[in-house]
Amino acid sequence: MSELVAYFEAQNAEKREWLAAGPERYCTMFDVTPEAIAELAAEGITTVEEYVVDEMRNTYSDYFKDVHGFRPHVDVSEWTKEQLDEEFDYLGREMEHVMAADAEREAEAIAEFEKNIAATMAAGNVDRETAIRWLRDAEEDGGAMDGTDGYFEYSNGLPYGYLAKAA
Repeated sequence: MSELVAYFEAQNAEKREWLAAGPERYCTMFDVTPEAIAELAAEGITTVEEYVVDEMRNTYSDYFKDVHGFRPHVDVSEWTKEQLDEEFDYLGREMEHVMAADAEREAEAIAEFEKNIAATMAAGNVDRETAIRWLRDAEEDGGAMDGTDGYFEYSNGLPYGYLAKAA
C-alpha cells in the first residue's frame, strides 16, 4: 500500500511542477488521505499495477466510443494489463483511420461549401458575406437553428471555427 501512496505523491509532485510552469493551468491531484487509500483497498486496488489496470479498464469504454461512436458491449473487468495494452494499441490504430477519414470528409465539405458560396456570389452578384448570409437564411431546420456559426458549420460538415478563419 505504501508503494501506491508513494506513486500518488510522486504524481502529485509532477502535477505541482506542471502547474507552477504557467498561469491558467488546472489539474486534479491524487487524494492520499487514509480514507481514500482505504476506499481503493476496498475495491481491491493495493498496488500501482492494480491501479493502472483499473484506470485502463475505466478508460477503455470512453476510448472505444471515441473510435467507434458507441460503447463496447464487453466486460473488461477480468482483462489483464497485456490484453488492455493490446486493445489500446488497436484502438490507437483505428483512431488514426477515423481521423484520416474525418479530415477527408471535412475537406470535401469545405470544397462543396466554397463551391456553393461562389455560385451564390455569381448568381446574386454579391460579396462573400452576403452569400453566406443567404445560404444561412435558405437553410430550413424547423426552427432548431440557433443562428450561430457553430450550428451552421456543423450542418454543413465544416470544421468548428471555419467561418471565422475563412472570413
